[in-house]
Amino acid sequence: MKTIALMYHDVYQETPLESGLQNAGSQKYKVSLYDFEKQVKAVVHHCRVKEIPLSRVLFTFDDGGSSFSKFIAPVLDANGLKGYFFVSTHYLDTNGFMTREDVADLHRKGHIIGTHSHTHPANLSKCDEKTIEQEWEMSIRCLQEIIQGAVVYASLPGGYISEPIIKQLSSCGIHKVFTSMPTTRQDAIAGMTFIGRYPVTCSMNERHVINIFLKHSYVRCLKSVKWHILTVVKSLLGDNYLRIRSKILSRM
Repeated sequence: MKTIALMYHDVYQETPLESGLQNAGSQKYKVSLYDFEKQVKAVVHHCRVKEIPLSRVLFTFDDGGSSFSKFIAPVLDANGLKGYFFVSTHYLDTNGFMTREDVADLHRKGHIIGTHSHTHPANLSKCDEKTIEQEWEMSIRCLQEIIQGAVVYASLPGGYISEPIIKQLSSCGIHKVFTSMPTTRQDAIAGMTFIGRYPVTCSMNERHVINIFLKHSYVRCLKSVKWHILTVVKSLLGDNYLRIRSKILSRM
């Protein structure tokens, strides 16, 4: 089996408001602790039964919400797993997000710490080159000071990408970049490895997550179709996409 990367965001115990970003678009990515525990256990069981090395499964988490250290890491630790935690550093030490000490503790426990930009712009690819440079440099510098080591992993906020983003990530010494494209394919670009991820949303249970591991599964196919449709829509609407999306979600 090829490596499967799962893309999570926040995990909550009582309400999605506990952790992470609180804009309309973020809500569908908030998974309950009950569901998350069942999903992790199901993945571990599936891998053992199918004799798949757990190293072929990458659990990744975006934004830097407080649930990273409070709920997610303990579940991963209990199941012998390491997580890839991508942090938007502007929000550290603020309500609903990790503290700097939380990040350092995750690193000490062997989890991977990566950058998710500094402020998590709505569409980083539309920013000027100076802003793109600052977003990555500030975040990477902050994280390196916290973990006292190199930061070589990055996750693209919103999945947006452009030539200036690629150029800046490369110049910052990033080795691996996680995208939002639902695929097992890994591409070598500008000396870096770009890795696709399958998003896990609040509507999914453990059976849906396990279905991602099946090569011709309906979940994997559906996510791919949705992603390609969304890519076309974003291209057609341009700068209007985020505004229209925000209005629609606010009415739901």
